[in-house]
Amino acid sequence: MKKRNLSIQRKSRVRRERDPIPWNYCLLTIACGLILVLGFFAAARQHFSSIDYG
Repeated sequence: MKKRNLSIQRKSRVRRERDPIPWNYCLLTIACGLILVLGFFAAARQHFSSIDYG
């Protein structure tokens, strides 16, 4: 039987550089959050004005 010469090497972990989040996604997220907050303020204003009216 032949003797195998296997070199035992540990596989090094590959660390890939992660791309930073593109600016357009950041701006889109901020714009959507701003629209959501403005919607809550508009709903609260309408709610309290209806209480004052009624």
